[in-house]
Amino acid sequence: MKQYDSALQMYTNVLKLTAKIPDPLVILDACNGIGNILTERHQTNEGIKYFLRSLDVAQKNHMKQAISETARYLEESYEQVDDDKDALKYNKLYLEYRDSVYNDKSTVEIQQMQFDYELGKKETQIALLNKDKAIERSSLEKQKSYCLGFINRIGPSCNYIHITISQYPQ
Repeated sequence: MKQYDSALQMYTNVLKLTAKIPDPLVILDACNGIGNILTERHQTNEGIKYFLRSLDVAQKNHMKQAISETARYLEESYEQVDDDKDALKYNKLYLEYRDSVYNDKSTVEIQQMQFDYELGKKETQIALLNKDKAIERSSLEKQKSYCLGFINRIGPSCNYIHITISQYPQ
């Protein structure tokens, strides 16, 4: 929005508050915000100081994504002041952490896909077992029906035979 003065004032106030509540994410955002504003205002060397502070906080807190982003800011800033050695140094750091972040994301995605695949297999096995149980229940019901039908048909015949046999003297 190009309202650098008010943005710079807000970031500076936020950075002062982090002395009381040292939240690394807030410090990172404030330092990077100040660094970007100073760089836009062609006060690149002053902006680099804030980017370096941000990088230090990110490294101490093992924040790979923040290290990657801040290294990119530092690379661009050093290019602006024609410091190719430091620009290359931070380009390498940026690429290293960018790749690391990408690899971490890929690993998580692969693990999620493996979990989903295994879960799908288990769900399929459960569905098949439920179908087998349903088929078995159906088969038992049919057998029960046949047995009851047989008993109902043979019962009167057995009763007739019993009556007939009991009429004959022994």
